[in-house]
Amino acid sequence: MSFNIKELINIPMEWTTIRVGDIAKINAQSITKKDTLNTIQYIDISSVSTHKMEAPKTLSFSEAPSRAKRKLKNNDFIISTVRPNLKQFTFITKADANLICSTGFCVISAKDENIAWYLYAFLTSDIFTNYLVKIADGGAYPAFNSSEIENAIIPFPPEKELIKISNWYKTLFFKITLNTQTNQTLEQIAQAIFKHWFIDFAPVHAKANALARGETIEQVELAAMACLSGKTVEKITALKTQDPTAYHQLQQTAAAFPSEFVETEMGQVPKGWEVLKFKDFVKETKEKVGKLQGIEEYSVGNEGIYPRKEKYKKQLAKDPSKNKLIREANIVFGMGNKEVNWGIMRDKIGSVSSAYNIFQINDINHLFLDMFINNIPYYFRDIIKPTSRQGQTIDKEAFLEKAIYYPNKEIINIFLEKITQINELSICIKSQNIYLLSIRDYLLPKLLGGEIKL
Repeated sequence: MSFNIKELINIPMEWTTIRVGDIAKINAQSITKKDTLNTIQYIDISSVSTHKMEAPKTLSFSEAPSRAKRKLKNNDFIISTVRPNLKQFTFITKADANLICSTGFCVISAKDENIAWYLYAFLTSDIFTNYLVKIADGGAYPAFNSSEIENAIIPFPPEKELIKISNWYKTLFFKITLNTQTNQTLEQIAQAIFKHWFIDFAPVHAKANALARGETIEQVELAAMACLSGKTVEKITALKTQDPTAYHQLQQTAAAFPSEFVETEMGQVPKGWEVLKFKDFVKETKEKVGKLQGIEEYSVGNEGIYPRKEKYKKQLAKDPSKNKLIREANIVFGMGNKEVNWGIMRDKIGSVSSAYNIFQINDINHLFLDMFINNIPYYFRDIIKPTSRQGQTIDKEAFLEKAIYYPNKEIINIFLEKITQINELSICIKSQNIYLLSIRDYLLPKLLGGEIKL
């Protein structure tokens, strides 16, 4: 039997019910031999999460995977038919002519935009997702047939009410999406500053090159200020009278960077910066949860540390007291298959599997360390060690001998001040999203069931 809302709730008398296939087409268009595309913009299942999507991959049409078949257009939305419990779905607001998705998606194309947003709200709601999870079969990769969506009987409000619900949901969707994109931009800004200062050593090169040209000390400092700000020397000179405070801050930052390099085991490093091994600033910790109550469980994957409940329903162990305790600024190594899974704990406290390796970071800033490691591809590849358990662990001795360079205190403090400002804004935006999501999740079932009106 297909989904039927009448079996679950009572809907208002002025509402009706309707079969999804009567107001939308399912998997309407697919690539055929007649298509003459040179390249496609491809959306795979792995690139879609809950209401989110990574940028499509540009692929040659001739080299595209066989599952790259389903055509997409404006106001379509897609729902993964595999493992519906992962809630991999998103709305396509604007589609290029060559936008294609995997046959692992069900593509829903509604008759108009308002119906599209209403359908998206209902078909991605918990009440319908729970149904898909229940009827999906297939062992490790349970899946459902697209006909389950096509034949579903759902509540359908009068036109005016439908438009209100659609507009409300669309407004929330775009606001949450914009907030998410803003935070991604803030993260990119932070990463760009770090790379410019601590990977490319751009301010140090600017000073060294100016000295090599025989320029004066004042010109050397101006060269560093130009490098840090992206402004011309003329604009920086003007800034001195236009905004003396901003000029002074820029001047202080430039002065904190050295003007020459020294040779070290890590290659050329700015003079005065330390080269440290992990054994100099970390200490292994094996603290157990024990009698502590309410300690949230975490896992470590390719993307770092995250609350386990975001991906898994199952607890780490029947007895959580045996889990290892992790605290803010701990570096944690999980069990990877090909690469070392690691992350630095940002939250105050949590717990992980007893198989994980945990180290307390002392005397250096954990935010700097996190960004440093992430800027060096495959930094931990040479410390992988096979284990009797599934996956890989780390060679502790090799890890402790790994080296980093660390700037002087003045530069670190200036950098952290900038990053703190970015992080505080990011936290504020995240809090707003949490609030908006809570409003959506509380009101949506009531709106879709006709319990309340807008």
